[in-house]
Amino acid sequence: MPARPSDRPRPSPDDDLKKRIDYAVDLLDALGLGTPLHLFRLQIEQAHSRGRHTKEGKRVKLSIEDDRFEEDMAAVLTHPMMERQVHKLAWSQDGVVMSRMIVPMVAKEMSEEMDELIKGWKLPIDKVTPADMEGFEFSSLIDNCKEKAPTTWRIIGSMVGMGEKAEPGGKDKNKDGGGSGDESESSADEASQGRPRRRKDDTSEEEDEDEDGDWENVDENGNPIKKKKKKKKKKGKKKKVRKNKELMAACALALLGYAKTKNANLLQVIIGYFLMAARVPKRAIAVLSRLGICVSYESNTRMAKRLSTELRTDYRHRVKLGLCIWVWDNLNQMYGRKKTMISHQRHMSHETQTYLIFPDNSRAWAGTFLTSANIRRERALQLRLKHIKPDTAHLIEAATAFGAQILKDNFPDELAELWKEDGMPKAPAITPLPATKTHVAPIPCVRLNEGRVDETISVIDFMERETGCDGSWYGDNDIVQAHGGDFLTVRNANKALYQRVESTTVGDSKAYLESSIELFHFQMAAQSMISATHWGRDDGKDLGSISRYQQLIGDNKVDKDCKDFRACEYLHMDMLSAYFIACLMAACGADTPEALCEYLLTHQWLDFLRQVCTRLFDPLFFQNKKFNKATGEKKWKTTAGPSGGFEEDGEAEPGTDGTGNTKPRTGTGRKKKTGNKDKAPTVTPGDTNDEGPSLDFMVNNVHNIPLDNALLFTRDMLAYAELRSAIKEGDPGRVVECIKFFCVCFQGTGKFNYARVTIHLIACCWIVWIRCLSFAFSVPFVTLLLLARFITF
Repeated sequence: MPARPSDRPRPSPDDDLKKRIDYAVDLLDALGLGTPLHLFRLQIEQAHSRGRHTKEGKRVKLSIEDDRFEEDMAAVLTHPMMERQVHKLAWSQDGVVMSRMIVPMVAKEMSEEMDELIKGWKLPIDKVTPADMEGFEFSSLIDNCKEKAPTTWRIIGSMVGMGEKAEPGGKDKNKDGGGSGDESESSADEASQGRPRRRKDDTSEEEDEDEDGDWENVDENGNPIKKKKKKKKKKGKKKKVRKNKELMAACALALLGYAKTKNANLLQVIIGYFLMAARVPKRAIAVLSRLGICVSYESNTRMAKRLSTELRTDYRHRVKLGLCIWVWDNLNQMYGRKKTMISHQRHMSHETQTYLIFPDNSRAWAGTFLTSANIRRERALQLRLKHIKPDTAHLIEAATAFGAQILKDNFPDELAELWKEDGMPKAPAITPLPATKTHVAPIPCVRLNEGRVDETISVIDFMERETGCDGSWYGDNDIVQAHGGDFLTVRNANKALYQRVESTTVGDSKAYLESSIELFHFQMAAQSMISATHWGRDDGKDLGSISRYQQLIGDNKVDKDCKDFRACEYLHMDMLSAYFIACLMAACGADTPEALCEYLLTHQWLDFLRQVCTRLFDPLFFQNKKFNKATGEKKWKTTAGPSGGFEEDGEAEPGTDGTGNTKPRTGTGRKKKTGNKDKAPTVTPGDTNDEGPSLDFMVNNVHNIPLDNALLFTRDMLAYAELRSAIKEGDPGRVVECIKFFCVCFQGTGKFNYARVTIHLIACCWIVWIRCLSFAFSVPFVTLLLLARFITF
């Protein structure tokens, strides 16, 4: 047995370290004091019981105040040998250590740091200034967090996965591991060398048998049968999204500050006002609202009033220097009282929010006013049919580009080599406008309802008082004031002008006001037209209708009237992606998405997309589907799904299979009681014959109504996607082509008012506002596009 510590000689300080440690450990064990940590705990309890000023108390105080105490404790807790046990067992499972020591110490320090941060994050809504809105930067927010809350910043950074060597902008140098560098290098080499495109006769490596397969079964003679195995298809790795982790940590700290006190509302006010003023989807607003990053309509109007007070002198001066646009829209709010919540008694508050928009002064035309010479109204009589006819060639190219984007979004890995070899097509630009800075000045909200003509006149009078430019100033200088709004705003503004035509002065008649519909509201009108046209039955029993998919997903926000524009747009765009892919599959005869990808990889895919889009925008294609070319008779009607492609050569005569032989009819259709034996019977669902090649959308003499509706919906949504993209990118030429397309659609639906306004807008773009019938757009249309860009972004 080893000798006890009392039997061994006591080591001196100059002896070996191992010898001294062994002696001390054996001595503590012999005395029953356990570990050195347990001894230190007993020493603290003894000093506490006897008092701080005793010998024992002073000894413990000197031990704690020693510079080596914190270093030794940190070294013990973070040592590699103790890391796994300490972190996974002691810290995570022992609630005593966390609740009694770690949490109080860290929480106290975090609370002090948050109090320091909150002092600079107070931004009362009634004290917001334009400098606060324009001077806000996330970089300064991040630097402030690092400086005033270093401990909290490290804790939040570890939660979001931010290493100590994280670079600004979200890059993290400390996240490599396990040979990730070799993988990236090998993938880069493959991308640089390129991969040949597979052909039809290429054998797939995935179908090769494994020669070393397992011998599990035996045949009748007892001989083992080798089990065939196929190599599993390697799934492509998901693309990593580059996240700005420093921004995530800063926003988390801002939310913690707002949770501690509502006065720390800097991020809430800045981001919330931006979400309300800019074109941000309501889905994103709803998510941020749950976190408290939002402002109400009431807060928005209070902030607009405050900003208007700060900018009043500035915009009164700028409105007399150059071009300016008036914009207003109604705010309808429902107010209720707690005492009447049971009976649901509320009242509607009709208010109107106005804005002034100033183009960038760097543009030469920004300092030019609109005058009667710029707008020659008599030239509207020169509008001809050729000016309203859509340019189908441009729509086809734009639809091809958007169709390629749909394929890239849905098959990013399967068709990756297509984008590498051929690149992504883009919609051809016509007259792109450079992105310029636009100054927006809010005007205080007024309790006037623009839905009434008399109150619309009051809104115009209010704008005159706020800008300091009355009607006489416009009349003396022969200036025309541009005004934008939705259809209700434009209609009531025009009605208000009609009621004052008998006035003798420009100020009384308000004849200086030139109203035009905004492109964003035109986009909403196009979306509601598509929704009403392709809605179908409300019970969702029409195949391929919007109501059918609305019933399947159970989205109550999607309706026929398209009241919730964002929710309807989400569903329509998802349906467009699905319909376009299904259209491509039917056109090439593919039964699965994998077969479609194989077809695109082995054919000229851009020509194929262009051919499909050409058929979609060809009106004769849909007319030929209704009538038989040989006899002129209408084809059978069916409600079955698609079963063919786009080839017209395979069309057969009525009642034949293309060779003159009589084709047997299937189903239990009944003949119409018309006395005409030559008419074809009406076919019920499921009566179509699936025989024959799948390269003909016109299945013999059958008129497939659900298929036609699906193709028409795809065509309309492709035009809508081009309109949305053209507005975002600021290309007035592309916008006009989309306006022409929807002008024809409006004339065929119940939206006659929008058809009239659209024709007027086309006349202004081509005749009234443009010289020499070219795309040299003049100032009014440029300002209209600037207005649309503001509302878009």
